[in-house]
Amino acid sequence: MTENPIIPNTTIETIDTAFFRFMDETLNLHCNSADGWKKVPIIWASAERAFQVKDKKELRDEFGTLILPIISVERTSISKDVKNKGTYQANLAPKDNRIFIAKQLNQDKTENFANADSLRKNSQINFVTSKKNKKQVYEFISIPIPVYVTVEYKVSLLTSYVTQMNELLQPVMTRSAALNYFTIDAGNTRFECFIDPEYTHNSIAELDENERKYKTDIKIKVLGHLIGDGENQDKPQEIRLENAVDVKSPRESLFLIEDEGKKLKPLPVPTNYGKVQASGVAFKQVYLIGDGINSLYTINHGLNTKDMYIAVRENFSGYDRIEAGIGFQDSNNIIIDMGDIIPNDSYAVIIIG
Repeated sequence: MTENPIIPNTTIETIDTAFFRFMDETLNLHCNSADGWKKVPIIWASAERAFQVKDKKELRDEFGTLILPIISVERTSISKDVKNKGTYQANLAPKDNRIFIAKQLNQDKTENFANADSLRKNSQINFVTSKKNKKQVYEFISIPIPVYVTVEYKVSLLTSYVTQMNELLQPVMTRSAALNYFTIDAGNTRFECFIDPEYTHNSIAELDENERKYKTDIKIKVLGHLIGDGENQDKPQEIRLENAVDVKSPRESLFLIEDEGKKLKPLPVPTNYGKVQASGVAFKQVYLIGDGINSLYTINHGLNTKDMYIAVRENFSGYDRIEAGIGFQDSNNIIIDMGDIIPNDSYAVIIIG
């Protein structure tokens, strides 16, 4: 399970625990007894009798009979009604059965990309610039689709006297207000509860010598939701995905112009710029590229050879060398692929042949 998930894991046991704690801690019912005003114990009726007798010995007398007054809580049914679809009413495809619930910025990875670009262009990190950082990394969080269920409980009030029954029954009626409605909490999750308007009241004894007992049954419906498969969950409860960031990488493959399908801007051989002859052996040529429109450029160097050294660097700022796609059209023309549209004269291509 994911630690500290955005949406807490909700199981059937979560609903049972929330309801039991509401009855035991929130209502906190008391009544008069032989020992004075005291809290009425609550038991979960589905527990096995043998375990209950050993675990809660104070609830029974020496003969094993329950000591009254006492409150019993029992889960009687669970229904998954198609009419109670909750928020997600569309018939979603069964693949994975997940929904995206949040999108948040991954600040650490976004900061790493910004610092790397700043170090490459300005020779220092955290360099203040007016340009917006386009390499932003977001996390997309998904969880299983919530399944809405109706859980019905039966709360039984058992007393020896009518006065005790009245003392226990009145808070149940008044604290739910006029709507027979209340909510219960399970950590960060809240469930709605509805009390059946009819309270079943009877006496467990005939008019004979046996002790008379009084019992009132209260039916309460809880509208809950289940997320995931509980302990049988084979995938993480929360799955976090990140978007891809466009990172330029060098291209080592050769390509032909007609196969590329991009608009090329041919550059003429410069006449008065950057052409230097070194010792009659090597020629150095420098071409400025960038027009704010194209990302692919052809250069006619006129050296009639493919044996040459080619590098691309920034024309402004730190003049750092960058990686670019370089291909040969023929012995006199090369193709420079920057991978993206670049501003006017922002990069220089150096050719030594």
